[in-house]
Amino acid sequence: MSRETRGEAPLIRYGFHHTPYGEGVIATTAHGICRLTFVEGGRRATLARVKAEFPEATFVRRSS
Repeated sequence: MSRETRGEAPLIRYGFHHTPYGEGVIATTAHGICRLTFVEGGRRATLARVKAEFPEATFVRRSS
């Protein structure tokens, strides 16, 4: 049973990755990718925008 099914805040794991088109951030839950975007305005600003989309979630950075 996932955190979401139990009524808990979703757990989102994220990481920054280099692509041929620039640096991106990939955020995933137990169900798969929930957000894929390119870094604009720096990593902190990009992550803040992603977190604003999921205000109830707990975010954990994945080591890459």
